Amino acid sequence: MNRYTAKTLNDVLALASEKEGCTIEELNYQVIEEKKGLFVKKVVIETYGVSDVISFAKDYLLTIISNYDLERTVEIQFECYNELNDLVIRKLFIEIMSRQSNIILTNDKNIIIDTLKHIDNTRELLPAHEYIFTPINKISFLETNSFEAFINIVNTSGSIISLTKFFIDTFIGFSKPFIKETLKLLSISDTEYSERRIYMAKDLNESRRPIGKDRIIFNVISYVFLAVLAAVCLLPFLLVISGSFTEQYAIQLHGYQLIPETFSLDAYKMLFRIPEDILRAYGVTIFVTFTGTTVGLFFTSMAAYVLASPDFRYRYQVSFFFYFTCSKIRVCFCIHIR
Repeated sequence: MNRYTAKTLNDVLALASEKEGCTIEELNYQVIEEKKGLFVKKVVIETYGVSDVISFAKDYLLTIISNYDLERTVEIQFECYNELNDLVIRKLFIEIMSRQSNIILTNDKNIIIDTLKHIDNTRELLPAHEYIFTPINKISFLETNSFEAFINIVNTSGSIISLTKFFIDTFIGFSKPFIKETLKLLSISDTEYSERRIYMAKDLNESRRPIGKDRIIFNVISYVFLAVLAAVCLLPFLLVISGSFTEQYAIQLHGYQLIPETFSLDAYKMLFRIPEDILRAYGVTIFVTFTGTTVGLFFTSMAAYVLASPDFRYRYQVSFFFYFTCSKIRVCFCIHIR
């Protein structure tokens, strides 16, 4: 950029065009200072070319854009006008992390305004909450400035099963496709330096160990208990099926039995004599079930959304009200049915 000074704007433009070797219309300039007094007149302009614009844009982008070490998160800081037409600072955090990718808009104090995704595996990103960067317990590869430092990290990391997993779990900013492509270009196998065979042999030997008596006794008791529990749960269904094939007077005299006292198909004959009533009953059951489930699911989802928000002041009291009333209704309903 070059600066030129003269008494008037026309004079300084003429001077600048002469020095730059172009016409006044081709000049790119900006008025830096202009004084108009009784005794002093002065105009200062600054001219710039394409290279100056590129350099300014580069410096500006480096000023407003930053990232965390080698992690795949970019922070963009910019100025804008809010609803009250006040100039404010906003920050845009772009997390490029495969399925966990997200975009978060915050104010200058990192208070969240809105996000693309409100929940991920480790955080809740809700409006009016402070933006917290994804916790990192990894090493920056920039800190390993020597081969000896890298070897020290490898030796202290234990047995390496996979080079890909080792780099992802140890260092910041490495993605699985990048590591696999790098190993492929270097003609290195992912498990070349692993001790997979040793671990497989160890696991195989452990799996072939004889089972102790205490384990056998525990397994026998568990299987017997589960078998008895399954039979008890199945018994009511078997009694209902057996009762449907039993005469009515036999049930009144002897009660329900697994093996019918007197075999009869009268119950099924009566059902097929009035098919309209049976179909109507099924229709009412299906309608009540579908309608009740849909309405109940809708109201339950709406209530759950409100109760899940930490900003709701009385969510614990309302939750207790829901649990208490629903449990009481279920108990009363069961007593009424019995």
